[in-house]
Amino acid sequence: MAAITLKSLAATHWSPKDEKFVGPEVPETTKAAVREKLLTGLSDDLNKIRVAIAYAISRIAQHDWPESWPHLFDSLLENLRSGDSKQVHGAMHVLSEFIRNDITDQQFPIVAPLLFPELFKIFNEEKLYSPQTRARAVAIMRDFVEMLNTVKEEHPDAAQYYLGPILNDWMTNMLLFLKTSPSTEFGDYGLRLEVLNLVCKLLETFPKMVAQYITGYIPVVWDHITGLSQRYVNEVVNDGDGEFAEEHSDGESFGMENFLYILFEFFNLLASKKTFRPLFTTNFKKNEKINIQIPEGHNQQKFLEEIIYYCLIYMEMTQEQMDLWISDVNQYVQDEHEETYSFNVRISAQELIIDCLSIFYPFETVNALINATNRHFQNGINARNNGDPNWWKIHETCLLAIGRSSVIITDGVEQNQIQFDLGGLFNHVILEDISYSDLPFLQGRTLWFTSQFAKSLPNELASQYITAAVNALQPNQPFPVKISSVKALKSFCSYLENEKLQPFQSAILENMAPMVNDASDDILFLILETFTDIIMINPEITAQYEPIIIPIIINVWVKNCDDPLMSSFVTDLFEILAPNPGYVEPLQTKVIPVVMQSLLETEKETFSGVATSCIELITVLIRKLCISPLPSLYVEQIFPNLMHLLSTTDDQSILQTGQDYLKYMIQKALPQLIAWVEPNTGKNGIVLIVEFIAKMLEPSQSDNASIFLGDLINKLILKGGNDIAQILPDLLSAITSRVAISKNTIFIQSMICVFAQLIQSQMETVISFLAQLNIDGKSGLEIILRAWCEHYDSFQGVYKTKLCTIALSKLFTSNDQNLQGITVQGDLILNENKGIMTRSKSSTAKQYNELPFYVKAIKLLANEYQRSLQEEDSYVEGYEEEEDTWEEDAADGDFKYLSEIVDYGYIDDDGGYEEEDEDIKNDPIYEVKINVK
Repeated sequence: MAAITLKSLAATHWSPKDEKFVGPEVPETTKAAVREKLLTGLSDDLNKIRVAIAYAISRIAQHDWPESWPHLFDSLLENLRSGDSKQVHGAMHVLSEFIRNDITDQQFPIVAPLLFPELFKIFNEEKLYSPQTRARAVAIMRDFVEMLNTVKEEHPDAAQYYLGPILNDWMTNMLLFLKTSPSTEFGDYGLRLEVLNLVCKLLETFPKMVAQYITGYIPVVWDHITGLSQRYVNEVVNDGDGEFAEEHSDGESFGMENFLYILFEFFNLLASKKTFRPLFTTNFKKNEKINIQIPEGHNQQKFLEEIIYYCLIYMEMTQEQMDLWISDVNQYVQDEHEETYSFNVRISAQELIIDCLSIFYPFETVNALINATNRHFQNGINARNNGDPNWWKIHETCLLAIGRSSVIITDGVEQNQIQFDLGGLFNHVILEDISYSDLPFLQGRTLWFTSQFAKSLPNELASQYITAAVNALQPNQPFPVKISSVKALKSFCSYLENEKLQPFQSAILENMAPMVNDASDDILFLILETFTDIIMINPEITAQYEPIIIPIIINVWVKNCDDPLMSSFVTDLFEILAPNPGYVEPLQTKVIPVVMQSLLETEKETFSGVATSCIELITVLIRKLCISPLPSLYVEQIFPNLMHLLSTTDDQSILQTGQDYLKYMIQKALPQLIAWVEPNTGKNGIVLIVEFIAKMLEPSQSDNASIFLGDLINKLILKGGNDIAQILPDLLSAITSRVAISKNTIFIQSMICVFAQLIQSQMETVISFLAQLNIDGKSGLEIILRAWCEHYDSFQGVYKTKLCTIALSKLFTSNDQNLQGITVQGDLILNENKGIMTRSKSSTAKQYNELPFYVKAIKLLANEYQRSLQEEDSYVEGYEEEEDTWEEDAADGDFKYLSEIVDYGYIDDDGGYEEEDEDIKNDPIYEVKINVK
């Protein structure tokens, strides 16, 4: 009890800097006395007391070492050198937390050389120390390796200096340990786990240093994978009550799944390194530096086949998983999603095949997969004939792996790189497996599998399987079959032309609609994803089913309008339906009233989310409706209510969404807004919008709440013309004042774009206006140009980047005298400190020099030109760093720069609708190529 109390006191009463501190703080004299006596507790006879004291010491050390407790490390070192298992155990518990949380980069050179030999001794003393203590020594060593990895860019020789002298001993002795037969002593597999964790960390971070040793580990790791497979099948796959764990006499246990994860991770790392290509393929350049040892009896293709063969075994559904999925269908959908956040042995083995080997060695992997699955298919048939009730699990696994590889298989067959008898598989496996209605997981998998090869199937056969998937949506079907059918239909939509799907659209809508009402969470997302694809097959058929579709979707929205993710998903559905002529009237009569009712009647606790969702949905309808002008209710009923909300709220989410809403109201209904007059004030719609903009430009407003304001202002200037000419100077003055105090790059870019747009047609007027504008003693021109140049490199978006680049080039070539004396932030002043950079040092404020605007502008334009050249080539030259990671060969489409990802459409950062804005698409700037020579 004293130890536990002390453990709690160290967190809650020791230092005000502790996140758990509640006070009062222990007096300094008491602290000194406690520190003196604490270390003796590390040698207590009771394990639990040693652990509690170790935690207290670690917690106190976070605040007191080294200033108030300078001899702590020396005392721990003495414990390690004592040879007493209790003292070593206690000290190791302290050091585990100590090294991870308290040792800084500067202290590393002092601590590491003293600890390295002691850690190595503890690891080697198997008779003196328990596997748990030895494992802790290895784990601490791994933390040191991670620390070296964090500083290797600044100090590339540090790893060789500290690890070089000891690496051979560690790698040799760890291999010798792994070669020993697993012991029955508790902790043996835990020690093996930590050893492989360290090996993998070294392979990941310093591959060149350890490459010569790794080849000896390959057969050893391989033996562990093969040796545990039958035990895993017996105790986990087929036994619902079995526990794949090592057990201690006192009831403590270690889950063996963690050990399997690191075995798969080892081969994941090997596959990603160029050095080890000869292990997996014959297509490699001769490497004379290292001799790859393929396990005895295998060549490259055969070994790759064996890796996949055993991965498929570990991918089998376990009884525990099946029981869980039966009780929680959402968990089934979540676990079986291709991009799941879940993790288990099935997923870990699957990732090795699909997300690693197939990426680096696509055709070699698929050929090996085909051979391995053929063996497993036959094994499953033999097991079925012998009465094994679990025969089907390996079939399900093989279909999953082949289905996930369907794109590579199809491409490989077309390029004559792969021999795959799809017809034979359908005739001898699929047609039979799909008939086992008493095995719903297998039947569902076969339905899904057929959809992955939809493009390769004859039209008649594809139609048969689409029909089977539609029929499987019936309420009486087991959930694995229904869920798999939904997935199958989604894939059919992805792989087949709409003409082939159209005959089934009505049946799918009729069968899937009831499922929407009963679904929730992950199941609902899956159904709606598929529903989205189905309604896009034929708009006319979709229009016929409006009486079914609208009530279903609006019901989902009402239930989930305070859920941002689900609400956004449903809004996307309305975006598809809105342009359909058959939905124009129902959207006004059935959807809008429900949305406005939700907006006006929502309780305070959920108002922000619901209001945001309402505005987003209304905005989508305004953007996508196929009629013009807008129906009167959008201006006469919806607009006044939303303007009142926007003028009175300070909720950031509502304000951001409102800015986007007003932008599209101006685009779609400007004449209607000008004509409409508020009865109480006599102000028209445009005046109210300008007042809202003025509110958002006030210094008290946050930048985050106004990040889309620039888009709204630009739209107002573009569409408003003479109607806003009188207020434009005041508007630009307010923008400049806000830019002067803003630090948010996204907001600043939004405001800069307003001036960039005006510069296209009124450059001299804009420069003259800003030069005469005085904001707290600085000219408006200096404020805008400094912000422009400082944040330019962080600007995002295809159109906005082009707009700002062209405007900057116009300023550069203008020779306007007002620009001559302007200086802006220049280049970063590099820190010449030769010592190891600590985390605290790296976080200090950066310093920049000052440059004339013209100098900075040409540097920015030159950089933008260079970047655009790289994008035009759409090729990123391979590069090889110390890690020797082979990721540049993994996929020709990899991107090196974030801006490339943005510009190719993978990240949409302009309010979500840059490509939907007709004014932007029609602007000649949108088509400009920055890199024209």
